[in-house]
Amino acid sequence: MTAAVPRVRVVVLNYDGGEMTMRCLRALEQVDWPRDSLEIVLVDNASIDGITRTVERELPDVRVIEHTHNVGFAGGCNLGFADLDGVDYVALLNNDAIPERDWLRPLVDALDADPGLGAASSKMVFAPSFAALTIVAEPPNGADLGVQITGLTLEGEEVWDHAQFADGCHRTETRGTGAEQVCWTAARAEVRVPVDPGSDPTGKVVGIELSAEGDTSVRLSAGAEPVVVTVGRDPVWFEVPVSGPSFDVINNVGSRLVLGGYGGDRGFCERDEGQYEAPSEVFAWCGGAVLLSIAYLEDVGLFDDRYFVYYEDTDLAWRGLLAGWRYLYVPTSVVRHEHSATAIETSPTRMHFVERNRFVTLARNAPWSMFGDATYVYLRDTAVIVKREILEPLVHRSRPTSTLTVQRLRAFGGFVEMLPGTLASRRRQGVDARSRAALVERWAVPQ
Repeated sequence: MTAAVPRVRVVVLNYDGGEMTMRCLRALEQVDWPRDSLEIVLVDNASIDGITRTVERELPDVRVIEHTHNVGFAGGCNLGFADLDGVDYVALLNNDAIPERDWLRPLVDALDADPGLGAASSKMVFAPSFAALTIVAEPPNGADLGVQITGLTLEGEEVWDHAQFADGCHRTETRGTGAEQVCWTAARAEVRVPVDPGSDPTGKVVGIELSAEGDTSVRLSAGAEPVVVTVGRDPVWFEVPVSGPSFDVINNVGSRLVLGGYGGDRGFCERDEGQYEAPSEVFAWCGGAVLLSIAYLEDVGLFDDRYFVYYEDTDLAWRGLLAGWRYLYVPTSVVRHEHSATAIETSPTRMHFVERNRFVTLARNAPWSMFGDATYVYLRDTAVIVKREILEPLVHRSRPTSTLTVQRLRAFGGFVEMLPGTLASRRRQGVDARSRAALVERWAVPQ
């Protein structure tokens, strides 16, 4: 007798994703899995992009769940988890992710083979592939400061937003009105220029706008013959020919626990050179592309709705580890991901939820020593910011600012409001201090 094909539900959450979400759903409909055993559910968080009507018209097989208001990633996914009778596995896929055709089958095979696994996690790479542009500057004063980048194009098209400013690139900052970004480099730096996935960019031309503190000899190379230029104080555009194959860059190959109490993407921003081609157990799975066991969810529970966004997957994974579940990273399951397409990386909103939810996660799951160390460091750093933003300007009779101070205090205050319920859930876990410490000892890695 032929074994029944597992029935899989894939939950995609939308909040004004528009065409990006439609692209994800169309790719899901092409995934290699029997269509009568695949249920695609779109949960819409009160968007105004009109996507629910578009889906009903163009993709009638997709089930749409509409919410009256935005309940965040945690609450939205929990809506998709409702009524799982008859479902063997449930997957989460970000609306800004594109699954490869054979994305699902390796995940199902992994969970089928090992009932002790609570989740199977995909390899997530950034949506574009990349060509590397190397910048080698010779500053006249011998300092390590190289050049300032103020523009980046490929074949005349602006590509700044999806470029990666890698080794030797200092943090980007805004200039003027804040609408334009700049990046200072060290004497040697690498800029990754986005190209079509899997394409060969040979023959294309990168344009880069550069300036420097003084006349500086700069060597620019993107695989072809290097271009040697002199960069001065005034920004000037230079053209650099590209040669050679493109490469992919890793977004997530399972998640890790970083000492200090942070969750992080394993392999983040590394070139994909085959270093993560073996399946491996991981501390946590990423909610952007994962297949979850129904038994795991029934045992551990769903997301904590209060999180709204960020750290809800780390929390649920940590809760599962404490209950004895394991998770597997499956490298043959691949998705391409538009990193932070639905959130601004440095926005105050992101900082608020990341910090608030990090402390909630630690208070529920971590040893008290780890929670205490993280709290001390956060409050110590906040005191330094108070001194810099408020006290020192007052001493020097200048106008103080309190933007970052308020953000940090508001985030910690939000955690304190959630603490009673968090402590109650910690007690219900029934896990002793030794077991919590053993998990951290096994999984925590240096920053």
